[in-house]
Amino acid sequence: MHTLKALLSASLLALVGAAATQAAENVTISLAHANHPEVYQAVANEFMKQNPDIQIKLQPAANDYDQLLQTLLRGNITHELPDVAFQSVNRIDVLTDNKMAQPIDKFLPGEADLEGQGYSSSLVDTCRFNGLTYCLPFAISIPIIYYNPELVKQAGGDPEHFPTNWEGIIDLAKKIDALSDKTLGIYFSYYNHSSNWTTTALITSLGGKLLSADGKSITFDSPAGMEMLQLMHRFGEAGQLDISLDQARQAFAAGTLGILSTSSSHLAKLEQQAASQFKLETAPWPMSENGRLPAGGNGIFMFTKDPVKQVAAWKFIKFATGPVGQTIMVKDTGYTPVNTIALNEPELLGDYYKQNPNQRTAASEVRFITRWDAFAGANGLKASNVFRDYVQSVVSLKRTPEEVMPKMVRDIAKLMPN
Repeated sequence: MHTLKALLSASLLALVGAAATQAAENVTISLAHANHPEVYQAVANEFMKQNPDIQIKLQPAANDYDQLLQTLLRGNITHELPDVAFQSVNRIDVLTDNKMAQPIDKFLPGEADLEGQGYSSSLVDTCRFNGLTYCLPFAISIPIIYYNPELVKQAGGDPEHFPTNWEGIIDLAKKIDALSDKTLGIYFSYYNHSSNWTTTALITSLGGKLLSADGKSITFDSPAGMEMLQLMHRFGEAGQLDISLDQARQAFAAGTLGILSTSSSHLAKLEQQAASQFKLETAPWPMSENGRLPAGGNGIFMFTKDPVKQVAAWKFIKFATGPVGQTIMVKDTGYTPVNTIALNEPELLGDYYKQNPNQRTAASEVRFITRWDAFAGANGLKASNVFRDYVQSVVSLKRTPEEVMPKMVRDIAKLMPN
């Protein structure tokens, strides 16, 4: 307990520089987020116990990060921005170009101290843009596979040796789909993820990239991009229905969907929902030799320009991304922590991972993490929707990959920044 007390104390007092000397008494901080409202509320509640003079008020949850971004852009126009927001880091260019996110460098200590507090410099680098730091990473999610071992066994598969390539997974999905009229083989989630996260992940896992390094040129018109579309078409042939992710999660928890590919962040809730039907298991995505996975999740951005609120907001950011906040976050989701102290300390998460093997699947894939690319510029969200809708036409078997690729490239090229 001495270690935990020390961490609590450090999370509240350490690393607050000269810019944070002003007292922040009786301050209310508004907080915007997408998904998992219970997690953010739990982190806020623990923070407020330790800081009774600071109130954290959560705004209604957005459905995803793209919807949250649209809300933030509208709020910027109407001068109704929240004080802080949990937003996907791949939208940092939009948040800075519109002068919404405030740099937090004045609060940051030296690099050595930052590492000593459990913050990886490589992860913090994802929060930097044009030489300034605009957020701290809060959570990492990775696409993983959830499967029902009972349906796998009924279909003639071995739950202890789940297929390690898409060919084997699709073959198994077809067998599960054929078990009865009530069973579904596979659902590869793509439509309800922001910025085409999982389809981008398919491309990068196959060794390709969505965009060039400067984000100005399309690079998904490649063998890896075509293979992504071909796999999506094969998921449709294996019986994937045109339903929402929420509906797919319900079917999986009810024991009628055999294989679900989606974010690791849904793990805790899926385990709870499926517990009365079966004990779910997880598996990593198949990866090519030079494959990578774009890190999903989010960072905490500061929007308030008020000096007093900035001090309070910084305290919350440090707490949420520190050992205690990270421990709360992981146990309520399947996110991978960004703080190494939380990950390694036995009384925080060290023993937790030993006791929860499903949580280790995403953690084992961290070595493949790469940048999450997104279409930039004023038409970035529109380009994402065009990409998503073309993929949907392939999964629903309305169009072939060969038919879609040139049209998708043509239409998205028109929306790219000059």
